[in-house]
Amino acid sequence: MKLIKITSIICISLLLLLNIMGCSASNNSDDTANLIDFSSEADKFNVEKLFTNDPVYVEKGSFLDESWKRTLSFTYTLYYGELSDNSPSGKGILLISTEDSKDLVVGNFKNGKINGFATVYSLLARYGADDYNYYDFFVKSYQGYFQNGEYHGKGNWFDRGYEVLSMDMDSGIDIDEIINDEINNNGGLLIEKSNYSKTNILLLDGESYYETSNYYTGEFAKGKSNGEGKAYLSNTLYYEGSFKNGVYDGKGTLYYSDGSVKYKGDFKNDRYNGNGILYDSNGNVIHKGKFKNGDIA
Repeated sequence: MKLIKITSIICISLLLLLNIMGCSASNNSDDTANLIDFSSEADKFNVEKLFTNDPVYVEKGSFLDESWKRTLSFTYTLYYGELSDNSPSGKGILLISTEDSKDLVVGNFKNGKINGFATVYSLLARYGADDYNYYDFFVKSYQGYFQNGEYHGKGNWFDRGYEVLSMDMDSGIDIDEIINDEINNNGGLLIEKSNYSKTNILLLDGESYYETSNYYTGEFAKGKSNGEGKAYLSNTLYYEGSFKNGVYDGKGTLYYSDGSVKYKGDFKNDRYNGNGILYDSNGNVIHKGKFKNGDIA
């Protein structure tokens, strides 16, 4: 399971930006009740202090499967934090910029890879006058454990299927009002003009900043959902049970959007397979018994 990449940049109206920033208040309580609580682990990281480290350029082949290494050459990826043998090791912040995405990782590193607990943020919105004077708003896309640069152990993964929202400073937005609201009411953290440029970074701690929320909470292994977990669509439980290599596999329960059971039983490769009970939307049994490859055996 990989980090969601941002697809494009669009201009938005004041109303749309405020709606996006405000919708967390209505959805956040529902979301957080379903998630694994990592607050004690996250509290061990002093993000503001880590950002006071002088950043170094790092490079590697791709995001989750090769080690990051310090380089003297200019790259679009910066690291703030502890180093060992010129590789990120210990607590640190990794800021990754590509042509179509921007991700920020706050966590533990070992031998140049994310290892142990970490929180990953993805760029949600940019507000600024030019390429060197702006605010970047980041929101969580994953929080949990890593092993050798891959999701491994318990974690919460969020489907960030949105586009980056961008607006210039002549739009009339009261950016200070938005920032103060996020900090005071939603647990946001503002890093003003961090060392690498004139950029201001706002980390949004709320779990949902869009109208619908799709996410997975549970166990991971080697970068994919493996073990017991729950999948939510539009903030509604869709599946709970066993996963293998990112798909439903083993015993599980599939739900209709109103919360009633659709299927309960055995799965293999995302399909009904083995013993189970299939229900219609009114709770009537369609079939009880054997299934194979998603159909009645």
